Amino acid sequence: MNNEILTKIQAYYEETYPSVMTFDHWIRPNITYFSPGEVTITWKPKDIHINRYGAIHGGALAGLVDVVGAIATLSLGKRVVTTDMNLSFLKMGTLETTITAKAHVFHRGRSIMRTSVEFFNDNHQLLVKAQLSFFVLGDLSLE
Repeated sequence: MNNEILTKIQAYYEETYPSVMTFDHWIRPNITYFSPGEVTITWKPKDIHINRYGAIHGGALAGLVDVVGAIATLSLGKRVVTTDMNLSFLKMGTLETTITAKAHVFHRGRSIMRTSVEFFNDNHQLLVKAQLSFFVLGDLSLE
């Protein structure tokens, strides 16, 4: 994939999600690295993402896993939907935590793509490790 196409895909995502009330709008990831099949984002939780014990809610983290994994497939120019997700929560994050999430597409089939996602805290400790499968709906239309 050439850089011009990759730049168009990143611009498509960054221009679309803030203007449409989708789940991505609620999460608001900040893309810091974007290349074919790989993406890194940072994310700072807000009050609405915290559970009653002061930790980042597992559902918010699962949603972020889904979003970051999907952005990695988007970087390959594909439209996908999640078919399954497996998460391991290893450490707790709080409001003070800035999460760095890294996703990598490790299997790129015609109909199924598989992605690994890892979340790290400010001290580079692993918080969440996940794998996702996505059904490929087709190519991303940039027009």
